[in-house]
Amino acid sequence: MAVAVVTLMAAACVTVSPLSAPSSSPLATDDKPVATDIIATSVPATEGATQKPRRTRRPATEPPTAAPTAPPTSAATLAPSATPTAPPTQTPTSTPSAAPTLNYSLSPVYGSTALSSGFVPDPFSVGVTAGGPASVGYLGGGCYGFATTAPSFSVNYTAGAFPLLRFYFIGSGDTTMIINSPAGTYFCVDDSFGTLNPTIDFNSPSSGRYDIWVGTYAEGASVGGTLYATESSGNHP
Repeated sequence: MAVAVVTLMAAACVTVSPLSAPSSSPLATDDKPVATDIIATSVPATEGATQKPRRTRRPATEPPTAAPTAPPTSAATLAPSATPTAPPTQTPTSTPSAAPTLNYSLSPVYGSTALSSGFVPDPFSVGVTAGGPASVGYLGGGCYGFATTAPSFSVNYTAGAFPLLRFYFIGSGDTTMIINSPAGTYFCVDDSFGTLNPTIDFNSPSSGRYDIWVGTYAEGASVGGTLYATESSGNHP
């Protein structure tokens, strides 16, 4: 009676091979091989007998274990802290004040008077102190000295028969004189008649207001004296 031997292949196929004679070596059927991880290998058959393929057990290999690697840690970097800076402070700048100038619209420092042609006494006189903060050089035309912003004195004159109206000042120092005529023209003078005293003449004078400033030649000085108005050419410093 033929004996069938089952050969297990790696592809799980079953092949039945008839044998002409039973093998001299009894087949142990009690030993059941482990079915896990089986690789079928062919063994060359001996003449006249068919041998079962030898089952070799593949050595169990453990899956490679990767060396635990810690996640890369980035070095903690601190954001640069900005150095607090105080906002720039502006240096207060004072606006330079305008230089003082002559202003005939202001009230005269030593008052005013009204004179008509032929007035008496002649000369008319009034006490005045010369000097002030306003430099009159900006007027040009040979104007010099320092005077008050407001006129020193004002004369409202009414013209008549006399052809001359003269203003002069006699003081204790070097003085100058500036007059704004009824026509709005400035007249200036420094020394006169060989003295340090000023004199201004108006020939064929017009009626109107004459604003008079008596200044000092030196800045910051003050000179006391007397201002005169006359219609006589013989009166002078």
